[in-house]
Amino acid sequence: MKKQLEYVDSILRSDPLKAYEMVLDFKEKIQDIELKVEAKILEARALIVMSRVSEAVKIADELLAMINKHGFDEKKTTAYNIIGTIQFEFINYDKALEAYMKGLANIKAYPDTDTEAMILNNIGDIYNHLEMLDEALNYFYMSLDLAKENEFHSLVGICQLNLAEVHFKKGEFETALDQIRLAINYFSTEEDYIGISHAHYSIGKIYKTIGNYEEAKSELNLSITIMRRLHEKHTLIQAYELMIEILIDEKAYNDALEYVEDAMQISKILANKKGFGDIALHAANIYEIQENLVEAIKYYKMFAETRETYEKDIEEEHQKNIDAQINIEKAMHEKEIYRLKNVELRKKTDEIQKLYEDMNTINAISQDITSTLDIRKILYVLYENINKLMDATLFGIFLYDEKKQKLSTDLMLQYGEPLEAIELDIEDESSIIAWVVREKEAIFTENFSSEKEKYKKDFDRNNLGHNSKSIIAIPLMIQEKVVGVMTVQSSNESAYNSYHFNLLMTLASHIAIAIKNSQESLKLSTEIKERIKTQNKLEVLNEKLSHMSYIDALTNIPNRRSFVDYFTRELHRAKRQQELVSLLIIDIDFFKEYNDNYGHVEGDKCLFLVASLLKRALKREIDFVARYGGDEFVAVLSNVDYDGALQVAEEMTYNIKDHAIEHTYSPIEDIITITIGGYSVIPSNDMTMEQIIHNADNALYVAKDKGRNQISFYNDME
Repeated sequence: MKKQLEYVDSILRSDPLKAYEMVLDFKEKIQDIELKVEAKILEARALIVMSRVSEAVKIADELLAMINKHGFDEKKTTAYNIIGTIQFEFINYDKALEAYMKGLANIKAYPDTDTEAMILNNIGDIYNHLEMLDEALNYFYMSLDLAKENEFHSLVGICQLNLAEVHFKKGEFETALDQIRLAINYFSTEEDYIGISHAHYSIGKIYKTIGNYEEAKSELNLSITIMRRLHEKHTLIQAYELMIEILIDEKAYNDALEYVEDAMQISKILANKKGFGDIALHAANIYEIQENLVEAIKYYKMFAETRETYEKDIEEEHQKNIDAQINIEKAMHEKEIYRLKNVELRKKTDEIQKLYEDMNTINAISQDITSTLDIRKILYVLYENINKLMDATLFGIFLYDEKKQKLSTDLMLQYGEPLEAIELDIEDESSIIAWVVREKEAIFTENFSSEKEKYKKDFDRNNLGHNSKSIIAIPLMIQEKVVGVMTVQSSNESAYNSYHFNLLMTLASHIAIAIKNSQESLKLSTEIKERIKTQNKLEVLNEKLSHMSYIDALTNIPNRRSFVDYFTRELHRAKRQQELVSLLIIDIDFFKEYNDNYGHVEGDKCLFLVASLLKRALKREIDFVARYGGDEFVAVLSNVDYDGALQVAEEMTYNIKDHAIEHTYSPIEDIITITIGGYSVIPSNDMTMEQIIHNADNALYVAKDKGRNQISFYNDME
């Protein structure tokens, strides 16, 4: 069982779903309590990697309870690291930092340098997300030094990538590139191909930013190749999108559309609505540039429909996360209530009960405001509910237009009655609201008249709110950007306390999301109406279906995808009719040496010429040759037996030799030669395409072992 857990740990990063399913399958069979704790740790980590954070909350709580109950204090560091990561995903950076610091404190009693290095890296992540870049660098370097000291190579690579991201944000591109190259070295030591693919993606992103598109595409192609091999579809979509953006900038629209088709297919498989919508928007833009308005409209529709469902999913997930946090807080408070035994502690119980009620109110407000896109309805829902929590003589929400540098509101209520619309300049020194946006700081004062010099005066020129004595004003922010300000004010002194302030701070993120959704919905609605107008003018045109390219761009013959489709059909036909089918796999001898010495340009010309000479050897329209990849080609010969396939293979060999393409670096001849492996068979019903390819490939390797420049058939080997 211990070895099984170690195996789960080894695959957790590359295949978290398999790791999670394995833990669920055998965790109930574990008898040893220490192994049960290890299984619980792996279960929580797998859920986090799969972004199922709301489920991980419950597991983390159970984990900490098990550790406390059985006295495994040395495991607390890992538990706090997991809890911190969960809070980080919830964007509760203060709680995440608190958990990480508890983990570091526990390390003093129970040293665990690997986990310590991970926690330092995670703290760096927090500061990076908060755009506190110098602090982030400090923690990343501390984590890096510790990881190097312990030869924790995979974490060293991750730290180098994180450092590269911070230097990239600071515009220090050469430093960022140096860090990524160091990361690749460490990932290579561990054979961590996921890390290597991420590193090449990061290099591509930097080269794109500095305008070096050729290097960017080269790095992205490396990243994409590795991700495809590893079936790392989530990150592959990001690499595709970056490649598409580059190709659009280069006006290589058809090449971009090839990546669009692949990316959209993968997004569908993963049910990645955001990725699908973003790629659809790129496709719509390309078709609009090409003046193919019918296709453009189709993809704009896809984008609009996907965006709408994606935003609903995000809100549902956000609500699940809120519910999970409330439930865990409630569970903790219920344990505390059970412990209370005297009057003093009963008072605490009443406070906790009040907290439950207010949190339920906050939850209800969140559900109400995120279920509507009408911004005025959002205001009245907020005002009605906030008055249940505190005295709100005046309540309002200002919206911030960053482009115009203006604050405006028609969302202002005093004693429940709407007030006249207001517009403020962001640099207005007489406005407390403008001050909040400029400083990105909340204001909480119990007596504004005695503190107003700190913030300047508020609303004096509009004669609005100047009688307010207790004021709370909170910036509404999404990803460190201010979208507005919420203010609650009372004509009474000391109307609010820190409890009220914290409640409003909790609510602020939900309000910001609701406002952002409303604005995005309005913008999207306008865009769709404009697109529909265009579509109505084009009703006389028929929609054309987009087709995926099946031709290899370099050799102008079918590509691997085309081969797979064609061979699949022919194999089914051969099985039905019990006819022969033959497969040839053709490899150019010592092509790497040709490329290395004659250069890639001549290498590409050679591939094109070889492809045309192979194609010339085919006599029937149904015979098929394709580029399989690199310097390898395949041919499918339907209803052709061994002798017929051998004749075609010999003619291919003759055509190549007869053309005498110079190759003085070949150890066997001074010209280009080929080696062919073949297999002819009447396939049984259970025979697969992969088996036939495998047999032909085995024949190819036999021919290579014999010295190349020859033909070998699997039928001769049997």
